[in-house]
Amino acid sequence: MRFVADECCAPAMVDGLRLDGHDVYSIRESSRGIPDPDVLGLAFREDRLLITEDSDHGKLVVLRCLPTHGILYLRMHAATGTERLQRIREVLTAYPTEHFHDTLVVIDADKVRFRKI
Repeated sequence: MRFVADECCAPAMVDGLRLDGHDVYSIRESSRGIPDPDVLGLAFREDRLLITEDSDHGKLVVLRCLPTHGILYLRMHAATGTERLQRIREVLTAYPTEHFHDTLVVIDADKVRFRKI
């Protein structure tokens, strides 16, 4: 899959997804400090899903109707980068790829919620 990893995403998570064969553009590595609407725009233009720990992206998409191909929102604030990576791997393995497109996916330590956007 193709992802944009928001600046808040741990390098261990980005590296792990790349090792799994995913194409990951890291905001932390390449575009540090750009505003949230620009992060969403980049992901949309490049046909990538956004991975973030920032709830503001979901709000921008839902309330301001900014375009997106999908957001994976990690709500695991106390987890390490390695734990977040493991959880993302579990979720990506458990659901078909089409479940993630045009969807806000909220990933907690013990549940996953899908909301079409």
